[in-house]
Amino acid sequence: MAMLNRPMVPSFLQKLDNWLLRHHPTIWQSRIHLALYYILLTGIVITAICYLSFNDARRDTEIGGWITFTVLISILGLVFWLIYLLRFNVFKRFGQWKPLDALISFVLYFIVTAGLVGLNFIPPMVQTFRANQQYSDAEIIKDINDINVTACLLEYDILPLEWSSDTCIVSATIDRSADAEATRPLQTIYNNYRITDTIELRRRLELADSVVKLNPELYVFFSPADYQFIHFYRSRWENSNEILRSAEIYRKYLQTKPVINRTELLARMTELKDKWSVNDHERYYYGYDYDNSSTTYTNRIQAKYDLRRLDNGIDSALDKKYRFDREEGAYWRLFLYPAFFLALLIFIFRNSTVRTFFLTLLTVVLLLIFTGLLMVGLRNPEGTSLLGIMIFYYLIFLGIGLSITTSGRRSSIQGIGLNLFFIMTPFVPLILTAYYIQSTRWENYYPYNHRETLPGGLSESDLFLIAELGGLILGLLLIQFLFRKLYRKWYALPEN
Repeated sequence: MAMLNRPMVPSFLQKLDNWLLRHHPTIWQSRIHLALYYILLTGIVITAICYLSFNDARRDTEIGGWITFTVLISILGLVFWLIYLLRFNVFKRFGQWKPLDALISFVLYFIVTAGLVGLNFIPPMVQTFRANQQYSDAEIIKDINDINVTACLLEYDILPLEWSSDTCIVSATIDRSADAEATRPLQTIYNNYRITDTIELRRRLELADSVVKLNPELYVFFSPADYQFIHFYRSRWENSNEILRSAEIYRKYLQTKPVINRTELLARMTELKDKWSVNDHERYYYGYDYDNSSTTYTNRIQAKYDLRRLDNGIDSALDKKYRFDREEGAYWRLFLYPAFFLALLIFIFRNSTVRTFFLTLLTVVLLLIFTGLLMVGLRNPEGTSLLGIMIFYYLIFLGIGLSITTSGRRSSIQGIGLNLFFIMTPFVPLILTAYYIQSTRWENYYPYNHRETLPGGLSESDLFLIAELGGLILGLLLIQFLFRKLYRKWYALPEN
């Protein structure tokens, strides 16, 4: 068979394409070898463009525009892939369909959709890589400390040096039964004392700058003024404890009036300003104008040395460096779920009729509208109601899908039920877990006996992760042992 001459495709891939067509038509029809090759080329081009563009980590480069661009590229790539994917279907041609072919096809669909979705993560990943290239952790820590200390030493005469005090009485018998207390911290102000419980006391002792214990029930907490003009917002950074706190700056530099070389300090401040401030006045001054009428020491020092622009530059660099360290699990879920859902849709399109596929989408829209109206009618905002309705829907779709085994005719209702049964199955463990947590949350978390873990020593995030992985495994197993048979039986039935 003559090989097609595809643009920019090396000869070994064209030979592989010809070999797969002859020996593994199920794999060949997915066009995965060509799809991944073009995705790789596109990814290299996007990476190169982003690498050259993200040359200054201090600037607040809007990543949304880049992601919009890559989303359009991904959609265009998906359309081209589907054009070739839909040209030939071993399943609908009643070709040699082996027992593992359905599972293999789904996995191949998921790999391609994952590659297309992955293109959208290239800009933020390159931006993070470039920021880590330009600034090290130790460098940023040193500069933040130098800016705060240098500003304090230069403006020592206007700094407030007195520490404020807060006296707390510890009580283990705070009334926790009142409904009004359920939504605010367990502490009240009584005369000049703050009444607190033992849980809040332990938290404050861990964070206190200075504390005096007068007796087992009476504590006095002391706090210095704020000497951090460059604030450290990335609290999840493991090195954040290396940033000098206000108490540490006071004890080390301000407890006694320092003798300073003003010329050297001003030169160091100018050096830091040139390093971290950027010439982007619209971005860095918008909403941050200095109040010249204010006489507070912080405003005067920030205005004098233009520290807010330095703060913005450092914060922008840190935001890029540690973008993927925040919101654990959020990014891989943003990657996994769109790719997985697209693979589900492509699978049902390939294994059902075009008419049934679009009727399934219409049914989903109608169910969303009906469920919304039902929730309004029930006037029940709790999540358990919605989750219960979803479980009820799944049981209906399960019954309709399984009825295919005893049916003698192909019907659109059975096809729609089977499609929705298939789509919902991987998410059922997640729905059941959410229903369990939501229905037991009041008992486990209120009032005031907050538990960080659920029965069995597992946290909410642990349960959700187990449910997500369990749903993925369940979906793959049922593709192999149930859904491939149901789709084959339904498609082979004579139409009404």
